Order: sequence, then structure tokens, then C-alpha cells
Amino acid sequence: MRVSCLLARRIACPLVLFASGVCLCVQTPQTVRELEGRGSAMEKKGDAQGSLAVWQKAAKLEPKSAPIEDHIGFLLAVLNRRPEAISHFRRALELNPRFAPAQYHLGVAYWLEKNVNEAVPQLLAAADSAPANFEYRFYVGHALNDTAHFPEALVHLRAATALNPRHSEAWNQLGLALQNTGSESDATEAYATAVKLDPRNLDAHNNYGFMLVNTGHADEGIAEFQEILKLDP
Repeated sequence: MRVSCLLARRIACPLVLFASGVCLCVQTPQTVRELEGRGSAMEKKGDAQGSLAVWQKAAKLEPKSAPIEDHIGFLLAVLNRRPEAISHFRRALELNPRFAPAQYHLGVAYWLEKNVNEAVPQLLAAADSAPANFEYRFYVGHALNDTAHFPEALVHLRAATALNPRHSEAWNQLGLALQNTGSESDATEAYATAVKLDPRNLDAHNNYGFMLVNTGHADEGIAEFQEILKLDP
């Protein structure tokens, strides 16, 4: 008996009809949730391009979903298609102006594009929308440090190190904010913590060495610089 599948053959056809000796295999349309699950599974396996195609199908079924638009943007960013990613993040925020993941992703995308004026407000908005999210707090603090807004950075980096006390670079960034707001003793402690958590964090080693020399502990500071040279001659 001949068997002909009328639609895609990637999944088993749940409905089989017999007519005039021909088996017709009819595929039930996938739901948005099924497509999201399939796309996420492909993403976990490292197939960003395939995952993107599945999420785009989901967007056609549910065109006013901020999470779907955000996820498409994320995958486009992974594929280095940043201008397209930005348009999807913006679309997600048109659908839901308080959707923190899209605020965060848009901020990071703008930051990578060197567009500081657009990046920082979005990162601040994400941290405001989800203040208990470590990544949002850490990256907005990092961005504020890089733009010399140290008092504002300090608030977010204190929160970040409280949310994730084991993150070396968060302590290093906190040290920078403390150092530039006049808290040398606290900055030295923050740098020391960063080095202890990750002995290969060369930036933290350098900052720690500088603070040791600057606070009258020259020998200890020189030892830190020597350690940097051992790790990276």
C-alpha cells in the first residue's frame, strides 16, 4: 500500500485517513507552546539558526507576544545580527514597556554598538523592573562605572554582590566604584575579595595592587604586580 504524507514529516502524524487504498497522513498544526519548546531544545543543542526559524514560526501564530519578540532578538544577537536584534527588542517593549528581559537585552545590544546614551537608560530600566536580578544589577553597575557615574554604580554593585557573593568581577567593579567615591579602605577589601574568588582576574589583581601601594602597603602591592606578571608575562 502506498503511503503519502501531505504535510511535513519531521513528527509523527497523529491522524491517518484511508481512502481508495491510499493512506493520507495528516499533521496536526503545532501550538505556540510546542514551537517554543522545540525552539528552546534546539537552542540548548547550539542550533541558534534552527531555533530562530522555529521561534519565527511561533511569532506568526502569536504576533503580539513580547517574550517571543525578545527571544527572536536574543537569537539574532547570538548570530551577530545585532541591528535586527535591536528592532525585535524594541518591538517587545512596544508590546510591553515594562518587560525587563527586553530592556536588558536592548541595553546590552546598544552597549555593544557603543551607543552609551541608549544603553544606560535601558539597563537602568531593567534593574528597576527586576531589582533582584543579579545580571541586571551587575551590568548596569558596570556600565555606570565605565561612564564615570560612580555613586550611581555603587548602589547597583552593592546589590549585585549581595545577590551573588561569589562573582569575582562584581567585587572588582564594586571596588572601582568605592575607590572613585573616596572609600579606599572598602575598595581595597572589595578588590581583595575579587582576587580571592578568582586568582586569574588580572584586572582585580592590578586594582588591588594599586590600592595597596596607595594606602602605604608598597611591598604587598608589588607582590600583586609580580603575581600578574607570573600569570601573564
